[in-house]
Amino acid sequence: MIKDPRKLHEELQLQQLDQLESHINVNERLLHQMLWFGDYSYYSHRLIYHKDTLKIETPTFAENEQGYACAILSVPLQSFSVRIIQGKVNIGFVTYTKDFPLDNNLTQQADAIRVVFADGTFVGPEYEINRPKADFDLTSGVRTVSLNSEDYTISVSDQTTSIVGFKNVNTIGLFPIIALKSGTVIQVL
Repeated sequence: MIKDPRKLHEELQLQQLDQLESHINVNERLLHQMLWFGDYSYYSHRLIYHKDTLKIETPTFAENEQGYACAILSVPLQSFSVRIIQGKVNIGFVTYTKDFPLDNNLTQQADAIRVVFADGTFVGPEYEINRPKADFDLTSGVRTVSLNSEDYTISVSDQTTSIVGFKNVNTIGLFPIIALKSGTVIQVL
């Protein structure tokens, strides 16, 4: 039995719509998978994502709130760039000694997480080691951060910071991490 050409055309259109919807869902999921990480002193639940411009915004915190918000892009990369529109930012990488967790909460995943920011600060189970606190010195322009997995150095623009202790981790599965102070707007490039 031969199908009606109109029915075939309708079926084809429905298939194309399904494929388009699936494609949109995948892309939207990638944009939305800027997963937060941190303990309850972080304000990552306050991050605002602008999907059309790939901007991330941290509203100004209340006077009694201190700290910063973190976002992790759950797509492994060895290099990424951000444009700092306003505010103070620190960027780097997070990597895991285990599979990428569904819940990135630092209080639950501390033994599996290694975070190295571009200014040499470090978060992870070796936090007892006296590491300097992040100074959030990135305040304007476009900054690219990349990791050289041969000598474990992070390079930001022209400056290179040697990272001590960023070893014995999965250097293939590096996920960009961005920490934003209050009132910051950036664009991920």
